[in-house]
Amino acid sequence: MLSHCRIEVENRALCEKGCQAIVDMGFSKIGGPPKDIAALKKKIGVVNNTVPCDDDYISKLPDISFVIGGKTFLLTGRDYILKLGVELGGNCIPGFQAVTQFDGIDWILGDVFIRRYYTVFDMGNDRVGFALVRHFKF
Repeated sequence: MLSHCRIEVENRALCEKGCQAIVDMGFSKIGGPPKDIAALKKKIGVVNNTVPCDDDYISKLPDISFVIGGKTFLLTGRDYILKLGVELGGNCIPGFQAVTQFDGIDWILGDVFIRRYYTVFDMGNDRVGFALVRHFKF
Protein backbone atom coordinates (compact mmCIF):
# COMPACT_ATOMS: atom_id res chain seq x y z
CA MET A 1 0.00 0.00 0.00
CA LEU A 2 1.25 3.48 -0.86
CA SER A 3 0.44 6.10 1.73
CA HIS A 4 0.35 9.82 1.21
CA CYS A 5 -0.36 9.57 -2.49
CA ARG A 6 -1.68 12.70 -4.16
CA ILE A 7 -3.12 13.05 -7.66
CA GLU A 8 -2.99 16.37 -9.51
CA VAL A 9 -4.36 17.59 -12.82
CA GLU A 10 -4.01 21.19 -14.02
CA ASN A 11 -3.52 22.75 -10.58
CA ARG A 12 -6.36 20.72 -9.07
CA ALA A 13 -5.42 18.24 -6.41
CA LEU A 14 -7.48 15.13 -5.91
CA CYS A 15 -7.13 13.88 -2.33
CA GLU A 16 -4.91 16.89 -1.63
CA LYS A 17 -4.35 15.87 2.01
CA GLY A 18 -3.07 12.52 0.83
CA CYS A 19 -4.81 9.25 0.23
CA GLN A 20 -4.09 5.55 0.24
CA ALA A 21 -3.30 3.77 -3.00
CA ILE A 22 -2.18 0.33 -4.09
CA VAL A 23 -0.39 -0.92 -7.17
CA ASP A 24 -2.29 -3.84 -8.67
CA MET A 25 -1.03 -5.76 -11.68
CA GLY A 26 -4.42 -7.43 -11.99
CA PHE A 27 -6.31 -4.16 -12.52
CA SER A 28 -6.27 -2.88 -16.10
CA LYS A 29 -7.01 0.79 -15.41
CA ILE A 30 -6.48 3.40 -12.73
CA GLY A 31 -9.28 3.22 -10.21
CA GLY A 32 -10.38 6.00 -7.92
CA PRO A 33 -13.29 7.53 -6.03
CA PRO A 34 -16.32 8.01 -8.31
CA LYS A 35 -16.37 11.80 -7.74
CA ASP A 36 -12.70 12.18 -8.68
CA ILE A 37 -12.94 9.87 -11.69
CA ALA A 38 -15.98 11.83 -12.94
CA ALA A 39 -13.98 15.08 -12.59
CA LEU A 40 -11.04 13.58 -14.51
CA LYS A 41 -13.29 12.33 -17.28
CA LYS A 42 -14.97 15.73 -17.56
CA LYS A 43 -11.57 17.45 -17.70
CA ILE A 44 -10.45 15.29 -20.64
CA GLY A 45 -13.71 15.55 -22.56
CA VAL A 46 -15.09 12.06 -22.18
CA VAL A 47 -18.51 11.58 -23.82
CA ASN A 48 -20.26 8.20 -23.60
CA ASN A 49 -17.03 6.82 -22.11
CA THR A 50 -15.01 7.64 -25.25
CA VAL A 51 -12.73 10.40 -26.51
CA PRO A 52 -11.62 11.27 -30.05
CA CYS A 53 -8.84 8.96 -31.26
CA ASP A 54 -7.08 11.79 -33.06
CA ASP A 55 -3.40 11.87 -31.98
CA ASP A 56 -3.43 15.68 -31.97
CA TYR A 57 -6.39 15.68 -29.55
CA ILE A 58 -4.77 13.09 -27.28
CA SER A 59 -1.43 14.92 -27.21
CA LYS A 60 -3.15 18.07 -25.92
CA LEU A 61 -4.88 16.37 -22.98
CA PRO A 62 -3.69 17.47 -19.54
CA ASP A 63 -0.94 15.62 -17.74
CA ILE A 64 -1.91 13.79 -14.58
CA SER A 65 0.64 13.67 -11.78
CA PHE A 66 0.80 11.01 -9.10
CA VAL A 67 2.87 12.26 -6.19
CA ILE A 68 4.08 9.28 -4.20
CA GLY A 69 6.64 9.53 -1.43
CA GLY A 70 7.46 13.07 -2.51
CA LYS A 71 8.26 12.04 -6.10
CA THR A 72 6.09 12.93 -9.07
CA PHE A 73 5.09 10.31 -11.63
CA LEU A 74 3.55 11.89 -14.69
CA LEU A 75 1.07 10.38 -17.14
CA THR A 76 0.25 12.13 -20.41
CA GLY A 77 -2.83 11.65 -22.57
CA ARG A 78 -0.88 9.13 -24.63
CA ASP A 79 -0.39 7.12 -21.44
CA TYR A 80 -3.95 7.15 -20.10
CA ILE A 81 -6.05 6.97 -23.26
CA LEU A 82 -6.54 3.39 -24.42
CA LYS A 83 -6.89 2.78 -28.15
CA LEU A 84 -9.07 -0.29 -28.54
CA GLY A 85 -9.12 -1.75 -32.03
CA VAL A 86 -8.79 1.68 -33.66
CA GLU A 87 -7.48 0.11 -36.88
CA LEU A 88 -10.79 -1.75 -37.14
CA GLY A 89 -13.01 1.21 -36.25
CA GLY A 90 -12.73 0.79 -32.49
CA ASN A 91 -12.80 3.42 -29.77
CA CYS A 92 -10.47 5.40 -27.58
CA ILE A 93 -11.43 5.24 -23.93
CA PRO A 94 -10.03 6.77 -20.75
CA GLY A 95 -7.94 4.45 -18.61
CA PHE A 96 -9.85 5.42 -15.47
CA GLN A 97 -12.55 3.57 -13.59
CA ALA A 98 -14.63 4.55 -10.59
CA VAL A 99 -14.14 2.18 -7.66
CA THR A 100 -15.54 2.12 -4.17
CA GLN A 101 -13.10 2.57 -1.31
CA PHE A 102 -12.17 -0.68 0.40
CA ASP A 103 -9.96 -1.31 3.44
CA GLY A 104 -8.99 2.39 3.42
CA ILE A 105 -7.73 2.21 -0.18
CA ASP A 106 -8.81 5.17 -2.31
CA TRP A 107 -6.90 4.57 -5.56
CA ILE A 108 -5.74 1.55 -7.54
CA LEU A 109 -2.77 2.08 -9.84
CA GLY A 110 -3.23 -0.66 -12.41
CA ASP A 111 -1.83 -1.42 -15.84
CA VAL A 112 -2.28 2.14 -17.16
CA PHE A 113 0.26 3.28 -14.55
CA ILE A 114 2.43 0.16 -14.55
CA ARG A 115 3.05 0.14 -18.30
CA ARG A 116 4.64 3.60 -17.97
CA TYR A 117 6.59 2.93 -14.76
CA TYR A 118 8.61 -0.21 -14.20
CA THR A 119 7.46 -1.46 -10.82
CA VAL A 120 9.41 -3.53 -8.31
CA PHE A 121 7.60 -5.08 -5.37
CA ASP A 122 9.90 -5.55 -2.37
CA MET A 123 7.62 -7.54 -0.09
CA GLY A 124 10.41 -8.32 2.39
CA ASN A 125 10.87 -4.63 3.15
CA ASP A 126 7.23 -3.63 2.58
CA ARG A 127 7.98 -1.18 -0.22
CA VAL A 128 7.43 -0.57 -3.92
CA GLY A 129 9.87 1.08 -6.33
CA PHE A 130 9.19 2.78 -9.66
CA ALA A 131 11.36 3.70 -12.63
CA LEU A 132 10.39 5.20 -15.97
CA VAL A 133 10.18 2.51 -18.64
CA ARG A 134 12.87 2.93 -21.31
CA HIS A 135 11.81 3.07 -24.93
CA PHE A 136 8.20 3.58 -23.97
CA LYS A 137 6.08 4.02 -27.08
CA PHE A 138 2.44 3.42 -27.93
